Amino acid sequence: MATTDKPVTVRLPLEQLRDLQALSLVDNSNLAQQVRSAISQYIQNRVSDSGLKDQIQEAGKRYESTLESLRAH
Repeated sequence: MATTDKPVTVRLPLEQLRDLQALSLVDNSNLAQQVRSAISQYIQNRVSDSGLKDQIQEAGKRYESTLESLRAH
């Protein structure tokens, strides 16, 4: 069975890494679980942000104008 997980490399300041390692010990987890949990919380916070839809529209406009220059060729 193939997994849908993809490996990702992240550089962290040493202090953050030490804190995460310590929290892993306290929480009886591992570093990967700590990172996945933090990312899940971040995603939940962002998608529930009332301003996200406007930010998505603005990002779309920026990228559309950037890609438009390629269409002109």
